[in-house]
Amino acid sequence: MEVLCPVCEAELAFETLEEGAVLECDACHAVVEVVSVEPLELLLVEGGEGVIVECPRCGFAFKTYEDGYAFCPECGHQFAIDEEPLEEWE
Repeated sequence: MEVLCPVCEAELAFETLEEGAVLECDACHAVVEVVSVEPLELLLVEGGEGVIVECPRCGFAFKTYEDGYAFCPECGHQFAIDEEPLEEWE
């Protein structure tokens, strides 16, 4: 079963999925609790950490959860996040 983070939509890793389990997203560090398995229901316990950056090639502003590098979804440019982000996102 694939379970996606409700914050950044990255796949959450888990060994067994059971009611009451607490999962942490490796990509954005959001913490979610499994409320039920059938049907799958997740409760966001703690929001993910992310920043809004602007692509130096095309100027597109987007949220990223990566440290160090970002990949622009608009033009495909990969770039280092050297400067201050446009704003913190929580």
